[in-house]
Amino acid sequence: MRQGELQALNGLVAGLLAQKYERLSTVQARQQQVNDNLVLLEQRIRESKAGLDDALVREALKEKAGMLCVVHKSLCEQVRDWTQAHLAYLTLREHITTSDDAEVCCHPLTPTPPPALPSSAGPRDAPWY
Repeated sequence: MRQGELQALNGLVAGLLAQKYERLSTVQARQQQVNDNLVLLEQRIRESKAGLDDALVREALKEKAGMLCVVHKSLCEQVRDWTQAHLAYLTLREHITTSDDAEVCCHPLTPTPPPALPSSAGPRDAPWY
């Protein structure tokens, strides 16, 4: 019940008292019952407020932890991808057999990769070094 509605109810009871209503004891008993229920309701609200506040804080923490996990997972995936790319670059072995291959491979302005070593390369095709 809102505060204004409670005041209106008390105003009606006062009006009935002034007019000497014949069933005034019934009205007063009902008013007392409403007041008792309101006191009980306020008491239960105070009792449950701590639990509700705790649940709210717990849910906020749960949401924050979830967001941090998403960010952490994204950062881990970025580091993993970066590491794999750089490991692939470090494990790349270039097959250079002629000076022309060396110029193509080692020239800083050449964007093309060096020729790959064929899988059926024999001892004659092995690099000289």
